[in-house]
Amino acid sequence: MSISSRAHISMLERGLKGVTIEKMIEIAEVMGVHPLTVLLDSFSSYEGVTSERLLKQIAQEHEELGGD
Repeated sequence: MSISSRAHISMLERGLKGVTIEKMIEIAEVMGVHPLTVLLDSFSSYEGVTSERLLKQIAQEHEELGGD
C-alpha cells in the first residue's frame, strides 16, 4: 500500500472523506474479505449492535423483499 493510499484510508477512518462502492471493493480485496463484510463491520459498530443481530435483520428484510 502506498503512502497516498494510507493517507486516503486515514481520512476515511476519520470521516473526512466518503467512500465509493468501487473504493470499498478495492479495500475489501486488499483485506482479503468480501465487501459486505466491511459494510457489516462498519454498520454494526455505527449502530452499536452485534453483527449477528444485524445479519438476522438483513436476512429478514431480504426475505420480505422477495429474496431467494
